[in-house]
Amino acid sequence: MATDEPERVAEFLEAEVGDALRSVIYYAEDTFEVVYARGDVREQYDDEDLERVRQELGVTSFGKPAMEELYVHGELRCTVHCFEDAIEMQFVASDTEGIAVALDPAAFVTQRTFIARCMAEAGFGYEGA
Repeated sequence: MATDEPERVAEFLEAEVGDALRSVIYYAEDTFEVVYARGDVREQYDDEDLERVRQELGVTSFGKPAMEELYVHGELRCTVHCFEDAIEMQFVASDTEGIAVALDPAAFVTQRTFIARCMAEAGFGYEGA
């Protein structure tokens, strides 16, 4: 991954979703960088919390080869986790590197994403979807 990609992702998302962007994190084997964190979100996490986030991101990336073997769909590129108060997307570059992005659910609603529409059909929609 090019070293400027995490910053480009953060800039793109700021332009696309504005204040609905919660955070952008870049991680690699020996690197963990909070590229962007909205003020209220940063206040919710102390150093111990960030360390747990780093470990969890590493687990997903480390599991990339196993996921690709289990699901014969090709290379794993992204995971999406939809929580009540945030949407987490993890772009997995390798088994040790990636970019994690968190958005307010409102970003999915206003963008009318496919996932938000499917969740609404399944009864798990966000307000306004």
